[in-house]
Amino acid sequence: MVTVQPRGGQVWTGTFAAPDPGRPALSALLGTPDPAGLCIVERGTAFLGDVLEPASFGVIATTRPVVSAEALPRERVLLLLSPWAITAIGERGVLWTTPRLAVDGIRLDEADGGWVRGVADPDDDEPRDVAVELATGRVRGGRVIG
Repeated sequence: MVTVQPRGGQVWTGTFAAPDPGRPALSALLGTPDPAGLCIVERGTAFLGDVLEPASFGVIATTRPVVSAEALPRERVLLLLSPWAITAIGERGVLWTTPRLAVDGIRLDEADGGWVRGVADPDDDEPRDVAVELATGRVRGGRVIG
């Protein structure tokens, strides 16, 4: 249950529920590049909406569960990471979701020049470098699976 008091809007309370993902997952309230945007992650399921329009909240189609998030304010993007893929949230909502990049785990290391870089399967015997273009979701490296 979340109570939201938006600047210039009515206070409202919402309940966001999600099934048990069966593995460790993120639960968090996350700002988005849209000043009125809010991303609520409950047990790995992400919800997105406008705090001034409570009825606008809906589930984001990500590869669940979301296990971590990275805000990149300079690039004006919020990244939601599952063990397999990345979903980007911009000022107008979901920008893209990558194809499956890993068997079990993605680590992000840096964002620079319009790209985010990291490692797919960092704990595997054969980790692979991966880079994703923030504007398009275009992928270099990783293990694009299925």
